Amino acid sequence: MSDISELLAVIASPTNLDLLFSMFDQPSPLNPLVASYGCRVIWFLLGKRPEVLEYMRTQESFLPKLVSHLASSPVADFVSKLSKQEDSASDEILEVYTAFVASDASLIADSPLQYHLI
Repeated sequence: MSDISELLAVIASPTNLDLLFSMFDQPSPLNPLVASYGCRVIWFLLGKRPEVLEYMRTQESFLPKLVSHLASSPVADFVSKLSKQEDSASDEILEVYTAFVASDASLIADSPLQYHLI
């Protein structure tokens, strides 16, 4: 196992993923710099460690938290990238997004994601 693989395994541990994804526990608006770096790290990990997607799926409150931060451009870009993936994750994201927007139509007008998904 290479040093990079070992490092990625440590970063993708459930404890560290809890810490990484805790940025979405913050109230809106997220710090744009933190959101940008956090979403980049998550996106990178998704490409290298399949267990990260599984982690995201097992966290019941993750998608609603993610969608609640769509006013943050880095989060909107991240959700847009996720929605374009050809797997069931994109369907789950679009389903949660649709339900969330349906609950408050004003959210879509304030979201940078409106230009990506609509």
